[in-house]
Amino acid sequence: MPRIHGTPAVSIWNRGTRVAGPIGTGQILVYIAFKFTAAGRINALSFLRDTTDSDEHLAWLVHQRSDLTIRLEASATFRRNLSPSGQPTAWQTTWIRPWKRVVVGDLYELVVHYGNSKYSNMVAAHTPDSDMVVGPITVPRNNPGTLTNGGSATTLTFLPGTSLSGAKPAIDVWFQPD
Repeated sequence: MPRIHGTPAVSIWNRGTRVAGPIGTGQILVYIAFKFTAAGRINALSFLRDTTDSDEHLAWLVHQRSDLTIRLEASATFRRNLSPSGQPTAWQTTWIRPWKRVVVGDLYELVVHYGNSKYSNMVAAHTPDSDMVVGPITVPRNNPGTLTNGGSATTLTFLPGTSLSGAKPAIDVWFQPD
């Protein structure tokens, strides 16, 4: 991960390779929820763009506060790839400004809209699911009814809730610990 004026940035997937994909047809939202165990800032959002993906994508970073209020922290547009033919599958990143300071222990969700393209998964569907810890980032286990983590929706609702059965989509945040 790159250095951003000091401490190296941390991400959930560290620009890894997918285990499944491309998946889906038509418009779909995918999301992943995560928490932080250290103070710091979110400074970028990423997703894995497939070789045939020429769509523009929208992303939202949502913060569910401890008092259960929900706040939109950031939104971003991933510009479309004008010549996808022959381009390798690669992570596309967009910086967010100002950087978003996190509240340790609160839940955050990254939601990405896919128009007519398909998404990929970084973790295959499995049960039972368990918490995944990557440095100061925790991806809570999928627990339908309480927290559907790793989800999708084919209707454009803001916070989708259909479980991907423990699978986790190839969308990511860059976090810089203090």
